[in-house]
Amino acid sequence: MKKGWIATLAVLLLLVQTPTAWGAAERFTVSVNGSEVDFKDAAPYLSGSALMVPVRAAAEKLGWKVSPSADMKELLLASGDAAVRTTIGSGTATVQEVKRSFTPVSILKQGRVYVPLAFFKEILGAATDFPAGGTAATITAASGMPQTAQQSPPSLPLPSGVVEEAAIVGKGSTYALPGTLTLPKSAPGLLPAVVLVHGSGPSDRDETAYGYKPFRDIAYSLAEQGIAVLRYDKRTYTYGSTFTPESAAKITVKEETVEDAIAAAKLLKNDPRIDPSRVYIIGHSLGGMLAPRIDAEGGDFAGLVLLAGSPRSLLDIMFDQNEAILATLDDNDPKKQAGKDFLAHERKKAEQLAGMTDAQAMTSTVLGVPAYYFKEMDEHKTTDVAAGLTKPLLVLQGQDDFQVYADKDYVMWQELFKSKTNAQFKLYPGLNHFFVDYEGAGAGTVAEYGKPGRVAQVVLDDIADFILKR
Repeated sequence: MKKGWIATLAVLLLLVQTPTAWGAAERFTVSVNGSEVDFKDAAPYLSGSALMVPVRAAAEKLGWKVSPSADMKELLLASGDAAVRTTIGSGTATVQEVKRSFTPVSILKQGRVYVPLAFFKEILGAATDFPAGGTAATITAASGMPQTAQQSPPSLPLPSGVVEEAAIVGKGSTYALPGTLTLPKSAPGLLPAVVLVHGSGPSDRDETAYGYKPFRDIAYSLAEQGIAVLRYDKRTYTYGSTFTPESAAKITVKEETVEDAIAAAKLLKNDPRIDPSRVYIIGHSLGGMLAPRIDAEGGDFAGLVLLAGSPRSLLDIMFDQNEAILATLDDNDPKKQAGKDFLAHERKKAEQLAGMTDAQAMTSTVLGVPAYYFKEMDEHKTTDVAAGLTKPLLVLQGQDDFQVYADKDYVMWQELFKSKTNAQFKLYPGLNHFFVDYEGAGAGTVAEYGKPGRVAQVVLDDIADFILKR
């Protein structure tokens, strides 16, 4: 079985993406929509911490026609009515007359044009993944079609009663993060406010994923209802390309998420327009899992909203999701047994985590991710931290979520908080991991994320109601 397929299997596509930094490897593979690309006489390679990919072979698998200019100074990509033009050696591209950037710059090498993996995400709109310490990258397009046509999140004008201003989370620190503070234009007094905390992996302030911008949707709606909202680009999104393989092996959720969320809370509490006693945290996915820890380690919020989070360990969820992928394969497919063998091997490694020293964990991996990432997180179990919460809690879950399960993770939250009067729960029929309602082709798979959608209004209203009644 090809190593690239195994690595694709081993990493959860949206819930679990790890910090953007990689270790050395002899051979790198790239799979597009689950099929490994044959680069023939070219091959992906690392440039610093970025994976450089021969653009033609990969883009053509996404449905793009790739044409270099005669003088090899420009590159044109076309698919139907969509067109992309970029100068070779630059870090910008024009997409349907709109200029976009990517990093590092493209390069001409031995007659082949190479672009960073980020090009496929930032310019062509595909989902990309390259696990820390791994050798296999994935590029995914909904239904295998060009993504500029399918996966652009819907535009949404700023509501008339809302204003936005630039903010810097952790200003003056090593990892200052650009963000946006969304506010109602007028308010009779001090405002309640929320900090939005992302799911895993490098993510911008809108938590843009495929055809969705859930954090933008939340910010606009809550601000319309009188609540200030702070969202910001994640540390691994802003600084991921600067991490060395050695520093990447030491990154945990503390550096990736916890520290910055606490800094965001302090920023809001020091704003004279905000009521410091009414600052809440809204954590989505991994952010929902970490919200109790963020609160305990310095966030000190007035209440917590957990969106599609889980009290289980991250590794448990990753193994569940990978097993779900295997279950879709035919029993006669040799990949199925090979995948089972691989997961069994990785489970044995996971069982040894607790007995590892930090140094040992930093030089080992589980499911292609530095073991130290999981070891540190397991030392701060969500169940242990959340069990002691006495603050108001709102736990929300989409019934059609195929990443975090309504019949497992949501039920575990209910069991954990069953004796608490401070906890409220709501399960939404028809909504997925991003609280978007979807019916149609590809339902229950990543393909459904390719159709642009917005967070259901009922969810936004329930969040606002929870905050405004306190």
